[in-house]
Amino acid sequence: MNILGIFDGHNASSCLLVNGKPIAMVQEERFTKRKNDKGYPENAINYCLSSSGISGNDIDYVAVTSIHPNPYFTMFKREASFSVDDFVDENNFYWKPTLLKNQDVKDYWLKYVNNKNFQFDSRYDWNLLPEWPKGFLDPTYFKQIRIKAISEHLKIAETKIHFIDHHYCHAAYAGWADKLRTNNSLIFVNDGGGDNANGTVSIWDNGIIKELERNNVSNVGRIYRYITLLLGMKIGEHEYKVMGLAPYANEKEKEKAYNKAFQDLFRINSLLYEPQKHIKDHYQYFKELLEGARFDGISAAVQKMSDDTITRWVKYALKKTGKNRVVFTGGVSMNVKTNYQVSLLDNVFDIYIPPSGGDESLSLGACYHLAQKMYKKSGKDPRDYIEPLSNIYLGPSYNLNDWKNTIQNCSNQLNGMIIKDNVLEKDIAFLIKNGIIVAKSSGKMEFGSRALGNRSILANGYMHGIVEKLNRQIKYRDFWMPFAPVIKKESQDKYLKNINNIDARYMTISFPSTTQAQQDIPNALHPADASTRPQVLSYDENPQYYTILDEYEKLTGCGGMINTSFNLHGHPIALDPFDSIHVFVNSELDALWNGNTLIARPSKTLDSLL
Repeated sequence: MNILGIFDGHNASSCLLVNGKPIAMVQEERFTKRKNDKGYPENAINYCLSSSGISGNDIDYVAVTSIHPNPYFTMFKREASFSVDDFVDENNFYWKPTLLKNQDVKDYWLKYVNNKNFQFDSRYDWNLLPEWPKGFLDPTYFKQIRIKAISEHLKIAETKIHFIDHHYCHAAYAGWADKLRTNNSLIFVNDGGGDNANGTVSIWDNGIIKELERNNVSNVGRIYRYITLLLGMKIGEHEYKVMGLAPYANEKEKEKAYNKAFQDLFRINSLLYEPQKHIKDHYQYFKELLEGARFDGISAAVQKMSDDTITRWVKYALKKTGKNRVVFTGGVSMNVKTNYQVSLLDNVFDIYIPPSGGDESLSLGACYHLAQKMYKKSGKDPRDYIEPLSNIYLGPSYNLNDWKNTIQNCSNQLNGMIIKDNVLEKDIAFLIKNGIIVAKSSGKMEFGSRALGNRSILANGYMHGIVEKLNRQIKYRDFWMPFAPVIKKESQDKYLKNINNIDARYMTISFPSTTQAQQDIPNALHPADASTRPQVLSYDENPQYYTILDEYEKLTGCGGMINTSFNLHGHPIALDPFDSIHVFVNSELDALWNGNTLIARPSKTLDSLL
């Protein structure tokens, strides 16, 4: 059974499930170079099919996430196109009069539809969408536009196309990606919203995921989003910066902001949480209440709100259902600090956070959900056919000939650079040990928002000046943001206070660090609270990557180093040799390695090492 998954919303993606096994998955942004791209993921679909030798004729079903998304948001790629100013403008001139004054702001979205600065979705036939407001309010039209585009692109019958609820896809992704799949698991989904829901609770019941409850007022994600905007950062992209800023606040500033705006916001109602009082417009509400509160205090307060609300929710739902294992996904599950607080609950036996639980993983969730349905319909037990997500390296790869040709085509840009073949893992470890910052671009690209070793920048975890160099010359990150480590599995007890032995392979949860970590990898810890969001790595998951780390440990005695994504700030992670060279040339990276060839800037240090 071949199922193609499509998600055309925020951070669009595609996935291919063959006989229950995920064999290809990638985000559209990697091809278009537009961060969090939105719209029909044609390039991602083409990769999934071509890399697997499958054509449209071979597809049994197409699983499409979200039943009634906003067509205008898709048309002008709202999250990818909007600046901070655009989001502020939207809140002040559309949502404020709409929500607070019940005014009909006619033709508001048309200002964006006609904005020539935006790159619009070109695959969907927007001429079939009636004018505002009919095209906005009636989901039937956009559904037919989506069906038409998919059918024509893949040359398949429209009857093969199935639309699946947004939150069903989230729950299916987490439930089926989980290798344990026990009846003790309760599956929590919390996000900004999709298909008129932002919170659901489901159970794993002998191979079937059953939703118990849902609502559209579990608003931690929405509030976090609007606080991000109020702090001058971009919705749907910079929430992690708010989380990174939070530990810097002192208790006084945190409590000041918390008491002003965040205390007693929610109560538990059955298996979900809901507001204590109705807030008509979250942006305006918090804007007014937080006047005079300091930026770091606001960040700490909204993080406290997230921690307190989610832990109370999880604790109560587990107690009420008699479960003791947490499976958590959706956009809120990207908050690694909240995830850690959940893991500490006395009635949590184990917690599983699947990799990249934001909307980018919905294409796989759609595949999983439809596979469960079809296997069950044919009288088969889905557990016998659907495989967990055991491998996150499901994206494109490029061979040495691809690299050789690209290096040749970029010879002018690389003029004066050192280019050396047959560079081994031990050589890379030696360079990193001596303070050289190396980008690794080799193997199949990892899926999701976190770089996990095949499109990563690797750096010394203890040498003074490395963090400043990464921030100033390469990543151009905000000064308060921490870097994260990759840690050998054999070294995790030495570096992490992971008392419950939680799966930490995918940078989905933070931990307090040990004294040894603060000596060996201080550059990969949060400067304010010494917490860390690790990738714990075993040899079987990525032998080449692991070998570099192992050789580094032999040289330094340290079983961890910095791993950060291989991209320029605000841009998607590098996809191919051309992207890799572009990032290298347009930053001050010391070296770029493709698994064989090293491209390096000449320097006294490098000259003495090579």
